Amino acid sequence: MLIIFSAAIMTSPGKYYASLYSYSTLVRVLHMFAYTGGISLLIHFSLIFPKSIYGSKFTVRTVYVLITILGLAINFVQLKIASGNELFYVDLYHTLWKVLLLILLSGTIWAIINFGISFFYSKDDSDSRRFSGLSGAC
Repeated sequence: MLIIFSAAIMTSPGKYYASLYSYSTLVRVLHMFAYTGGISLLIHFSLIFPKSIYGSKFTVRTVYVLITILGLAINFVQLKIASGNELFYVDLYHTLWKVLLLILLSGTIWAIINFGISFFYSKDDSDSRRFSGLSGAC
């Protein structure tokens, strides 16, 4: 998850080239999939660590499907922008980008809540120590 988020940081969309067959197009596609993949993995991790919580199998599948659809949609719109100069797709891209940022924010808040639930409902002391890291060793 951290590697994917670091890839999102390192693959900034940068300069826009009006060609589908340029390296900038590949970087833009990877950039969007890094954002969508990173948030999916964060939510997945929060649902299974230190123990699986409320309906994690169904929830994880749903998150992956919905975020993959968003990633495909935003990349499709990006490619339409690169292949033509239609203002509609530029506006749609900005709307989808705002939706992605909102999902990133809400997914992060959801993951923090999931970690809190896992920590407070952890019955096993070793799970609590594993969750809190090195605090027990200090």
